[in-house]
Amino acid sequence: MKITNNKWTDSEIRQLKREYGTTSTGELAARLNKSASAVTSKVHYLRRRGWTFNRKSDVRKVTPAHGITQPHTDKTLYTRKNAKTTD
Repeated sequence: MKITNNKWTDSEIRQLKREYGTTSTGELAARLNKSASAVTSKVHYLRRRGWTFNRKSDVRKVTPAHGITQPHTDKTLYTRKNAKTTD
């Protein structure tokens, strides 16, 4: 399938900004009626001009609060192997 729609509209750029990084490039290209290389080229072009895009690696997982985990209860006294002891 040859795609001849090479002009980017404002709504396509907004959709690109919103969905890039959460949607695969191929799927996003199909939604926008663009080629995958056109999508990555546009992202590169916009990034050079100061635009930022969300990445999957940018989204942090929520970790449980530290109060949920159990405290360490080991009461063993550890000493160095060659430590001098004073009795």
